Amino acid sequence: MQLKRTLFTLLALLPAWLLQAQVEVRGTVLDSETGRPVAAVVVTLDDGTTAVSEEKGAFVFFNVPEGKHDFTFRGTEDYVTQTQSTVVKDQGDGVFTLGRVELVPTQRDEGITNKEDFIPTITLSDGDLEQETDNQNISGVLAASRDVFVSAAAFTFGPARFRIRGYDSENTAVYINGVPFNELENGRAFWSALGGLNDVTRNRNAEIGLSPLSYAFGGVGGGSSIDTRASSQREQTRVTMSATNRGYRWRTMLTHSTGMMDNGWAFSFSGSHRWAQEGYEPGSFYDAYAYFMAVDKKLGDKHLLNLTTFGAPTQRGRAGASTPEMYDLADNNYYNPFWGYQNGEKRNSRISRVHQPVIMLRHDWQLSEDATLTTTASYQFGRIGGTALNWFEAPDPRPDYYRNLPSYYESIGQPEAAAIVEADLRTNESSRQINWDQFYEVNRTSQLADKYPEFLEGQQAEGRWAQYMVEDRRYDSREFNFYSNYNHVISDIFTLSGGLTYQTQTIDNFKVVDDLLGADYFVDIDAFAVRDFPDNPEVQQSDLNNPNRIVREGDRFGWSYDIDVRRADGWLQGQFTLPRFDVFAAVNANQTTFWRTGKYRTGRFPDQSFGESEKQNFTNLGVKGGITYKIDGRNYLFANGTHMTRAPFVRNAYVSPRTRDQLVPGLESETIYGGEIGYLLRSPNVQGRASLYYTQFSNRTEIIRFYNDLQRAFGSLVMTGQDQLHQGAELAIEAKVTPSLSIRGVAALGDYVFNSNAQGELYGDDQVTFDQVNSEFEVFQKGLKVPGRPQNAYTLGLNLRPKGFWFAYLNFNYFDNVFIDFSPINRSPEAVIGLEPSSLEYDQIVAQRQTDGQFTVDFFGGKSFKFGSTFLYINAGVNNILNNTEFITGGFDQLRFDFDARTGADSVFQPRYYYLYGRNFFVNISLSL
Repeated sequence: MQLKRTLFTLLALLPAWLLQAQVEVRGTVLDSETGRPVAAVVVTLDDGTTAVSEEKGAFVFFNVPEGKHDFTFRGTEDYVTQTQSTVVKDQGDGVFTLGRVELVPTQRDEGITNKEDFIPTITLSDGDLEQETDNQNISGVLAASRDVFVSAAAFTFGPARFRIRGYDSENTAVYINGVPFNELENGRAFWSALGGLNDVTRNRNAEIGLSPLSYAFGGVGGGSSIDTRASSQREQTRVTMSATNRGYRWRTMLTHSTGMMDNGWAFSFSGSHRWAQEGYEPGSFYDAYAYFMAVDKKLGDKHLLNLTTFGAPTQRGRAGASTPEMYDLADNNYYNPFWGYQNGEKRNSRISRVHQPVIMLRHDWQLSEDATLTTTASYQFGRIGGTALNWFEAPDPRPDYYRNLPSYYESIGQPEAAAIVEADLRTNESSRQINWDQFYEVNRTSQLADKYPEFLEGQQAEGRWAQYMVEDRRYDSREFNFYSNYNHVISDIFTLSGGLTYQTQTIDNFKVVDDLLGADYFVDIDAFAVRDFPDNPEVQQSDLNNPNRIVREGDRFGWSYDIDVRRADGWLQGQFTLPRFDVFAAVNANQTTFWRTGKYRTGRFPDQSFGESEKQNFTNLGVKGGITYKIDGRNYLFANGTHMTRAPFVRNAYVSPRTRDQLVPGLESETIYGGEIGYLLRSPNVQGRASLYYTQFSNRTEIIRFYNDLQRAFGSLVMTGQDQLHQGAELAIEAKVTPSLSIRGVAALGDYVFNSNAQGELYGDDQVTFDQVNSEFEVFQKGLKVPGRPQNAYTLGLNLRPKGFWFAYLNFNYFDNVFIDFSPINRSPEAVIGLEPSSLEYDQIVAQRQTDGQFTVDFFGGKSFKFGSTFLYINAGVNNILNNTEFITGGFDQLRFDFDARTGADSVFQPRYYYLYGRNFFVNISLSL
């Protein structure tokens, strides 16, 4: 009896909450404007317990007593902290679902400007912009997320040409409104179409590495998805004016978005203009417009229809890399060899003109509360091209051509002439630039018509035959994309995703006469064939179907052919979300077909150049999977892996597509496999990530097109069997020191290396293979580093965001292990014949050039003002504050090799370098109504 009384007393004294049932509380945090998941939000229960939202916005509490509770949600500085009171009770199986919690962005609520609002202009070399589709760094900016490492890689490391994990952009899947935005020809995203449209490209998700994606299988580098639908745009009218001293000087933008209106319609419009009479490099200029329109219509509660169109007509004068000798003579590391004076005005010979409009139609279908079907079709078309000088029976006009430099005269034993040339180049700027007046004079006195009258027989050819002219090399593209994506949350623990894609691309490759420079016409013949086969008029023809055709400005000539690519793709992915583990697995299958259609029947290859070639087909598979262990609500461990094959890109499939349809021998798919492991920390005051990665690319094919001095003809160096290993570590941490001050540290430690030799083979544009001993050779590249990107990058940042709606970011950066692109010719058996591998001369020939480590400092800051419902934003930034102008961000060895003076020190064929911009700035002033 006494025992019963004692137990009764003890139970009576127990707190009431111990007698209450306890449940598991789940929820998802979303952005109130875009509906996208928000990661790294700290959720605090009224008893002090915390949880942190994951990448999909999900969070969970265990053992929460039933009853009324307060949940406080604190995200990054981009969101308003808010508290929600809820009565927690068991809804079945011991679970209570809090549902979707929408956080309000601080910019709409307080007028605080997000860092994305002043995305800096990224410094791009002409190597990156040789083709507009080769742009590597802008993708990083547009893919920037709130992940500490990715943000640093995009904003801080971008100007140094840093690439996450050393990957080129073909390894990252890019989608806009569901449409694949990677070009089929080379796999790279066509970012130029989005230039100047910052205001409407803010809604984006990015995943690096092998994490699961809800919209695609993804590449080994992850994926990025941009949503530009009108209903996803922030309701606003925004006017922006910017000033900078980078590629352009001025920028204006105007954006108006209605948001979803009561009548079920949503509209969004944006336009911009970026321009500079002269950019950072002398002789460059910039003139770019951009336009955007999106219209959404709700059709009942389950359907949304979207129409989007955008484009960015751009014209800019390019800047080219040059040699250390020329930089020294000009006393300027930003010397630009592409321009010269004409009638007292600077004129650039290399003008890039791009305009590829995009039209998209998207349908969103809410099949049920937990299932969606998204279908998009798009069409992209327009022009891509750039001008260059062309000459026929005339001296090479390039001011930094090796025969025009002092080193050449030294190499042929004429020191007196070398001294005269050096003095002239140092003191006379016009001698270092293109001589436009000379072109007009040569054309005015041209004797080509008298020398080659046989080409003009029976044709109207009054006036002068041009010896110098400007040609426009075109790569006009037409693309159609169809995409359908299904997502179904089947249960609390399982989500199924999948999709189908069909893409077509036709690239119309040709060149046209842009400017005859005072002459009247040009005859469409092969100048090299005229030299090599003076007695064979058929071989000399660019097009045997139209022999000796006279062309004038605006006419096609030289080459004309289409490249067609077709790709069908399907993928399926399952994700399990368990209390302690997240597991996913994905599979992918695709079919790629491509062929060449020649429009000219060349005299060199009459049977291989005209008409449709044989179709090439490649079937490829991929698998990907991973697991995340949730130690608690703040600490996570993850491991992911993949194995896939990829069809060769058509750009590297034909040895000389300008003249024939000859394929690279033994063309095969590439194999990619690798994995990553890592640790994530998501706590109220500290966020961090540490990861290790390993990726092997095997059986790669690369084609390098160049002028071969030995044969005095243009040709291709085909490299097959290349193996490339990317491995390294990524470390990132951001900690709040005070409520307004945080410190960020990021380190990228990479080792990107060629881990096998390659097989090289030389092909001429005018012959099947070069008739020489070294037309086939082994390239000794094993152990060389992948060039053109810092393998190591570090930053330490101070982020200050006190009260008063202003902010400041100061970053101290260091970059190391930047390697120059080596010449395979230098690493051939013939280049080192007779030399001992241990000798100094051997090392000088085969060594890969490495630049010195470099230090930079950047600053970003701004303040916002609120006037009723109107916001004024003033943002500014200075990159490379210390004006480091010795930072070589990349470059390449020339493919010409001096077999007489073989060492790198004595060769007249010096490497060409790109330099990081010196101190540069930008200022943005925006008014949001």
